[in-house]
Amino acid sequence: SFRIRKLINKKYLKKERIWKYTQMRGSTNDPVEIARLDEKIDEMTIAVEDLDIEIEKGMAEMENLGRK
Repeated sequence: SFRIRKLINKKYLKKERIWKYTQMRGSTNDPVEIARLDEKIDEMTIAVEDLDIEIEKGMAEMENLGRK
């Protein structure tokens, strides 16, 4: 389904951003910047988990429609 593909694309864009933030975090010694990046990484991780839930719901809906 189109909606599921869009959710999956969004998930991988967020995972890529998490990777970028992780790389930035490793290259700084500023504790304030590290804390800011940690917060962004946590926010993105939660967003990815939420997208996983939405993807699973969409897959279940498709599966249920296929059984009818």
